[in-house]
Amino acid sequence: NLSFSYQPDSVCVNYPFQFINESDPMQGYVWTFGDGNTSNLSSPSHSYSTSGMFTVTLTGTSLDGFCTTSYSEQIQVVCH
Repeated sequence: NLSFSYQPDSVCVNYPFQFINESDPMQGYVWTFGDGNTSNLSSPSHSYSTSGMFTVTLTGTSLDGFCTTSYSEQIQVVCH
């Protein structure tokens, strides 16, 4: 089962989100942040250089290496 949460609910440009991987154990993870950047860390932080809505996708590879699954959420970057 693949899932994640993030803190805070929204951020300003150049301030980081902290992503918390809440998935079952897997062989490996790939995060796609929706702005062209990726990470292989389990629970990365990431900041955005522009405001808007971004789709963050976490893809996991099963422990046997045969299956991959993905989970996505929309996040918001705002300017105050």
